[in-house]
Parts: sequence; C-alpha cells; structure tokens
Amino acid sequence: MHSEIHIENIFTENTEAGLFLIMQCQVINGAVQIGANVSLPFSAGIDMTIPVDGIEVIGNRHIKIKVLCEDSAEIDFLLGLNLAGENLLVE
Repeated sequence: MHSEIHIENIFTENTEAGLFLIMQCQVINGAVQIGANVSLPFSAGIDMTIPVDGIEVIGNRHIKIKVLCEDSAEIDFLLGLNLAGENLLVE
C-alpha cells in the first residue's frame, strides 16, 4: 500500500534510545506504519528509502516520523537533502 506525506519540518532528536531524524508531516493519503519505508527523491534514477522506526500522532492527519540514525554523518546527509516542503511516497 502506498501513502503520500508532505514534509512540513525536519529536525533531530537525541534520546536514550538513540539519535533520530524527525520528519513532521501531514499525511496526504493513506496511512503510515512503523516498518514502512519512505522513498527519497533523487535524480538520475537512484532509489533510496529510509525506514520508519517510530510514529507520533500530533494532530488530525499530522504525524512525526522517527528515523533512527547510525551517527551524525547520516543525520547530516539526511538534513542536507532539504526535504522540508517535499511530498514523499511511503511504502
């Protein structure tokens, strides 16, 4: 099942459970579940996905998607994609 989200904000959160990338988003259609994969937009036909490791409901059709990251280099890479304002597919 495919869902579509609109990224409103993106930031990091460091907790006892690890370093997380947080994507605050609106669910445009479908539903997002833990274990799903968010497809990232790349040119040149490169496909990349990141797993949904956690979800926090913050309002009507608004959620925070949590992505557990290995280290600060992974966080820097994902933040550098400037995903705020993008519509992404979730599978």
